[in-house]
Amino acid sequence: MKLLKYFEKAIIAFSIVILLIIIVLQAFGVGNELYKLFKDPKLLFSYEEGLTLFSLLMNIFIALELIETLKNYLLKGTLQVQFILIIGLIAVSRKLITTEFADADGLKNIGIGVIIISLAVAYYLISKSTSDKKE
Repeated sequence: MKLLKYFEKAIIAFSIVILLIIIVLQAFGVGNELYKLFKDPKLLFSYEEGLTLFSLLMNIFIALELIETLKNYLLKGTLQVQFILIIGLIAVSRKLITTEFADADGLKNIGIGVIIISLAVAYYLISKSTSDKKE
């Protein structure tokens, strides 16, 4: 059992290192996109350029939340559902913002809406439950 716990901690630590590498690469991607935007002196950038930059930033936020979740699990041995729900909300928000609604069908839009509402309600209920226990 001790070996299994050690293996679990090693895998989590390895996952954190991989996420850190991903964050660094995404940060270079953001820097590269900003360099391309400011290299060509124009006042506005295109929708596609903004979308690329925003997607890279959202990926960084998702990776940071995953690191926080894994770190918390590594130190405390428990997963906090709130962190998982926040990651879900960020990921679905990224998908919502980067979706071309002209190309999306109505059923896909309804599905994304239902997911957002479900995650938000779950986060609210868990936060309320946690705050009630503290009082």
